[in-house]
Amino acid sequence: MSIATKKIVSIALMASTVLWAAGVASLPLANAQSTTAAGLQSQIASLLAEIQQLQAQLNTSGGSSNASSGSCYTFTKDLTVGSRGADVTALQQVLIAKGYLAISAPTGFFGPLTKTAVGKWQAANGITPSAGYFGPKSRAFYASSCVSTGTTGTTTTGTGTSTTGTTTGTTAPATGLMVSLASDNPGTGSLVSGAARTPVLAVNFTAGNSGAVTISDVKFQKTGVLSDSAITNAYLIQNGQVIAQYSSLNQGILDFSGLNWQIPAGQTEDVQLAVDTSGSNSGNTVSFMLPAATNITAFDTNNNAVTATGSFPLNGGSFVLTTVSSPSLATVAISHISIGQTVTAGTQNNLVGAWNFSIGNDKVYLKGINFHVVGSANLANLQNVKLFVN
Repeated sequence: MSIATKKIVSIALMASTVLWAAGVASLPLANAQSTTAAGLQSQIASLLAEIQQLQAQLNTSGGSSNASSGSCYTFTKDLTVGSRGADVTALQQVLIAKGYLAISAPTGFFGPLTKTAVGKWQAANGITPSAGYFGPKSRAFYASSCVSTGTTGTTTTGTGTSTTGTTTGTTAPATGLMVSLASDNPGTGSLVSGAARTPVLAVNFTAGNSGAVTISDVKFQKTGVLSDSAITNAYLIQNGQVIAQYSSLNQGILDFSGLNWQIPAGQTEDVQLAVDTSGSNSGNTVSFMLPAATNITAFDTNNNAVTATGSFPLNGGSFVLTTVSSPSLATVAISHISIGQTVTAGTQNNLVGAWNFSIGNDKVYLKGINFHVVGSANLANLQNVKLFVN
């Protein structure tokens, strides 16, 4: 419930109380003396029922994106820089709860900070372009992914919502590590052969309130008839960023080892398992799951082993591999450009790598590039790395 709504409810409650008191005070003395205790209790119960009805009406007028209200806000218009009002306040509440907007309280004004936060939220949920304009695509995604839980007092939206953690409405345990399916867990669908980073499973990892938990290894299991060779890459993605790439795929087990991934105390991290596929095995089915707590290796701040809790197995959707051939599909060809082999220590603007990206048929959005440093050079000696386009 927003601050404004809280004030309205407080005023309504105070007004109802004053009216009740005034009504009792205005009763004739003889009537007051003849009124039984049961009669007064009946009047009080009736007034309380009216107050509860008023609160319900206030809570549902226009919706609310605050986790304490337990309802999802209904956005009726597009929002951009310069927008003001209740819709902006509700949007800011969602962004603050998810950790995308670093302000103490909603302002009701859509400025540059809100635009940047919306762009981050869009990128994390695969909404393109991620330009920070809260338009029809964004409003539709919010409406389809928001789950109002009512009595539990949490609102789940996209990759997560507000609690003590950074994502989702999951309540943190007192100690240890809790694992559960995330709200953005993919449903049944298709895997297009040749597609990159298609999400196939989304999981929440929640550290206990007593201390941070570090995860060093997670093993997912592939099921179905699709062969291991059809999975060419697998990734763990958090807030649109790749945080790990799989170490091995053997007999259907996707192993992410050497993670050193820390979850702060009392916080929840929503992580997607995504894969690249190839091959011509059209029609073959595949799904992914986190089978058991033993598939997770984790430690607390004292380096003691932590056993995860949760309702295992945690299953993703079932997917059918599909091959698509269309001359209108976008194509990307990347080629290396030869550069010099010598770098003089102390000089600036040394060109250390160059590539050509050739795009065909349709435009392509470049969302990220990971460069890996190889060789024996000390990484501390590399400074001010820049990426130039054209």
